[in-house]
Amino acid sequence: MIFVSAFLFSCGEQEEPREDIAWLNLRIENMKQDQEFGKYLNILTGTYEGITVYIFGNCCPNCNSVAPVYDSEENLLGFLSFSEGEGINFNSIQNVKVYWKPKNSACNF
Repeated sequence: MIFVSAFLFSCGEQEEPREDIAWLNLRIENMKQDQEFGKYLNILTGTYEGITVYIFGNCCPNCNSVAPVYDSEENLLGFLSFSEGEGINFNSIQNVKVYWKPKNSACNF
């Protein structure tokens, strides 16, 4: 079980994407349409092994979920982990910050 809500980041309201990455913008638009769970969704960004990555997370208190990690070409690199030897360890991602969250976000960053 991975809950991205365990991370604490300082950020302002972030409703619109900052970069022109078509696949990422499409996913954000789809996330905005989720009336039931949309307020729990978010995207974090950071640097992993020298490349920019996007972590799709949520802070849903009742969800058993994993956080997929993608590169800027939408290639799935793996899933976020808090343990060494499993998936992509969160501690190996540098400069992590919130890329997108909805205006009505239930997540505390």
